[in-house]
Amino acid sequence: MISRMSGRVLERKPYGVILGVNGIGYEVLIPAGVLQSLAAREGEPLELVTYEYLHLEHSRATQVLIGFRNELERDFFEQFITVASIGPRLAVRALAAPVSRIAQAIEDGDLHALQGLPGVGARKAKEIVARLQGKAGRFCLIRDEADRGPAPEDLKAEAIELLTRVGHARAEATSMVERALAAGQCPQTVEDVLNLSYKLRGK
Repeated sequence: MISRMSGRVLERKPYGVILGVNGIGYEVLIPAGVLQSLAAREGEPLELVTYEYLHLEHSRATQVLIGFRNELERDFFEQFITVASIGPRLAVRALAAPVSRIAQAIEDGDLHALQGLPGVGARKAKEIVARLQGKAGRFCLIRDEADRGPAPEDLKAEAIELLTRVGHARAEATSMVERALAAGQCPQTVEDVLNLSYKLRGK
């Protein structure tokens, strides 16, 4: 199974890229929400984490490669297709927004936002939330090119530092912050992390 590819972009397409690897051009489908964050232009190097599957149609099997920037995005894709009514091709089309935003909508139970994804109607949105809510929190922190907020590690370090300044031992502060970041509520700012840290402290 092909799990990672590195080569040069031969052609960018609306649905993905043609990636040149050792003289062979591979067509790689890339969800729009991921593709918009890829800066590589034609002729430039690109490395992709890939998901490979066989598409069966009219007794014919076609190898399909789907590309992602990192393993975390691929992990989200693999969770997304565990929803009974969503297969790999629909998932590629549906992931038209950054993975972090879709994960946030799932954790928030935001059916309206999910219904705005291509191919996802009211019934599928409910199925997605029912299946994945509470499991998508770690994907909320994936950063895309347009994200101007601090990186997850920056949030963690700053929150720990602030807690130690107000009297918490570093080990305690670290434990509080790590618990907050793992809670699946997708804090976006240091203030969010601190509020959640204290909220969960007594539980």
